[in-house]
Parts: sequence; C-alpha cells; structure tokens
Amino acid sequence: MVLQWINAWRSSPHRAIGKLAGPIFFSNITIPLLGVVDTAVMGHLDDPVYLAGVALGSALIGFLWWLMNFLRMGTTGLCAQYVGQGHIGACYSLLRQGLLLGLAIACLLILFHRLLFEAALYWTAHQPEVSALARDYVSIRIWGAPAYFAFYVFHGWLLGRQNAIAPVSLLIVINIINIILDLWFVVGLGWGVKGAAYASLISEYLGVCAAGIVVMRYYWIERQAVRESTGAGLNFVGFFAVNRDILLRSLMLQLCFLSIPYLGSQQSETTMAANAILQNMLMVLAFALDAYAHAAEALVGKAIGRRSHKETTSTIIGCFGWAFITSTLFSLLFWIAQLPIIHLLTDIPEVVAEVSRYWFWIVWLPLIAVACFTWDGVFIGAARARDMRNNMAWAAGLGFMPCAWGLLPYLGNHAVWLGIWLLMIIRGLGLGATAWKLHQRGWQHLAVA
Repeated sequence: MVLQWINAWRSSPHRAIGKLAGPIFFSNITIPLLGVVDTAVMGHLDDPVYLAGVALGSALIGFLWWLMNFLRMGTTGLCAQYVGQGHIGACYSLLRQGLLLGLAIACLLILFHRLLFEAALYWTAHQPEVSALARDYVSIRIWGAPAYFAFYVFHGWLLGRQNAIAPVSLLIVINIINIILDLWFVVGLGWGVKGAAYASLISEYLGVCAAGIVVMRYYWIERQAVRESTGAGLNFVGFFAVNRDILLRSLMLQLCFLSIPYLGSQQSETTMAANAILQNMLMVLAFALDAYAHAAEALVGKAIGRRSHKETTSTIIGCFGWAFITSTLFSLLFWIAQLPIIHLLTDIPEVVAEVSRYWFWIVWLPLIAVACFTWDGVFIGAARARDMRNNMAWAAGLGFMPCAWGLLPYLGNHAVWLGIWLLMIIRGLGLGATAWKLHQRGWQHLAVA
C-alpha cells in the first residue's frame, strides 16, 4: 500500500498542480489587503462612525457574496469533467446555465435587500448613525450582485478549463483598481462611506467585463467545435442540485465561523478582540490551502472526465502532498513567529496576553485542517456536493455546535477553538472515509453522463 502511494506521488502531475495552485496562492494574498485598505481609509476620517458603518455594511455584503461562491465551485467541477470528456459544447451550456442562475439570484437579492438588511440590523443592534451609513453602503453595493455572481461563474469556468492565470490576474487587477478608487473617492473627493461602496461597485463591473472578454476569446477559437458538438446531456436540474448542496454546505460553515465573534462577545471585549485576531489567522490559512483545493477541483474533475482511475488517484495524492508540506510550514511559522505576529496585529497588553493564551490552537490548526480543505477540492471536482453537504451537517451538528456552545460555561474560550478543531477533524475523516469507498469502486464511475 505504501509503495503504491509512493509510486502515485512520483507519477502525480506536480507541474500541473503548481501551475494552478501557485497563482491562486499568491492572488489570495490580495484578498485580505482590501479589508486592510478599507479600514485604514475610513479609520483616518474625523469620526469613527464611518469606519463602523463600512465595517457593518461590508460584513453583510461579504456574507451574501461568500455564500454565492457555490456558483464558482459548482461550475469548476462540472466544467473540468466535460473538458476531460472532450465535450466542448457542454462547457458552454454549463456557462450559460451558471450565468442565468447567478442573474436570477442577483435580481432576487436586489428586490429583497432592504428586508434582508433590516433583519440583519435587528440582530446586530447598532447605533442609528452606524446603521444609516451601513444602509447607504449596502444600497450601493447590492447593485454589484449581477457582476460579482457572473464573475464567480467565469472564474469557475476558466478554472475548469485548467486556466488559473486569467482569473487570478483579473482578481489582482480588480483589487488594485478597488484600492485606487477607494483612495480617490474617499480621501480625494471626500465621498465617505458612499465612496468606498462606489469603488467596490465599479471595480466589480470592470472585472466581469474583462472576464467576459477572456471567455469570448475562448468561444471565438472554439466556435466551430461548439457548433459541431452534440453536447453531453447537460440538464439544469442536475446543475441546480450540485449548487444547492454546495450552498447549504457553505451556509453551515459560515454559521460556525460567525459563532466565533459572537461567543467571544459573550465572555468579554478582550476575548472578542482576541478571537478576531485568531480568526484572521484561520482565514489566512484557509486562503493558502484553498490554492490546493482549487487545483484539485480542476485536475480531479478532468481526470474523472477522462475516466482515468490512475490519474485521479495520483492527482489526489499530489495535491495532498503539497498541501501537507504547506500546512507544516504554516504550523512552524505560527510556532516560531508567535509574538511578532501578535504584536503586528495589536499592541494592547491585555489582548496580547489573551491571544497568547489560545495561540496553541492556531499552531496545530494547519495540520488539523489540511485534510478537510483538500478533500473539499476533490469532491467538488468529482461533483459530489451531496457528500460535502451531509458531512458538513455531521461536523457542525455533532462537533462544533455542541462543543463551542455547550462547553463554553465549563471550558471558556477553549471550547470555541476545540469546536473548530472538531469541525475540521470530522470533515476530514468523514470525507476521507467516503473517498476511500469511491476509490474502491473506481473514480472513473463518477464521470457525469
């Protein structure tokens, strides 16, 4: 068995993994930068209420945008399988379905965004001035939904076509444009919160236009093959089912992550601040390991589309190997550079002490979480969203929620981070067990019809 794994590692498509994972890894670094710039720009205005307004508004928009990421994930796995099968026409049918679904959801959100916003305000209970500024921010940003959701679909489609360079380059350019417009509108023109919202809105539409041009170049080159293609029996019901299951899985995961600041606030302001820093480390780790998950989505999907069990297995082992190496380096970094990292993020003595108290949960988290992140990519590539949904329900319902909420009075904040560990461990073991069964049957049987 060990020799088989070693041989599979040697035959893994390391170059292809690096070609996809490398650009994604570095582009993800720019994502947290946006939040830092927004905070810095608004934080230098004459009243902290502006910062609070943008923070609340962007949190609500970010929650909605993050949930819609299923449009990218669902598109990537199916598109990669069609590429492996050589069904070019089905790739474009999938693209049309994804764009239509994204547009329909965007229209619904635009119609009902006021109702959703007021419901969110009811639960967050902010000051009237902060709520008013957040309302202005959301009322502008919500019009970017059609563009942002279409970009998700384009991103997933290009990744499924084994092209990570184009979407990653576009993401970096969009983020840079957003930062420049942020500084111009807020600092230069003095537009305040509305300026920050318009900066994001404009960059989103510029981004989707650029992505559309890239996709149109594909179509221009392949137009004859598309006309001659007989397709692959693509149906909207199957596509919708995959996206529905990924959405439910993402919603459960987001509810677990949203519990972290809330449970911190139930203890003390210092603990809440410490949890914010610890959660930032969790997000940095997630962005890094997502690179290998994205590579797995595209390469595993393509291998399954080719109905190649050997190629699928070697790709999975290759992605796991590089993800494990990266997670080990992160654990070493968190262990060796603990105090420099903490002092970079805060210089408040009480918060430094509180973060240090729980830091060991972060040191080991990369090794605890690497399996579940990588398996997510494998199962998206295999279009097994139902398994991801069911596994997340078990992990959240039997792991995180009972531990974080039930043991909080007894273990304090340790219960929250033990819950995060359990969430990751149960997901990793559950998906691993399911993957072993699929491996025994043969990955080639998972190819879409």
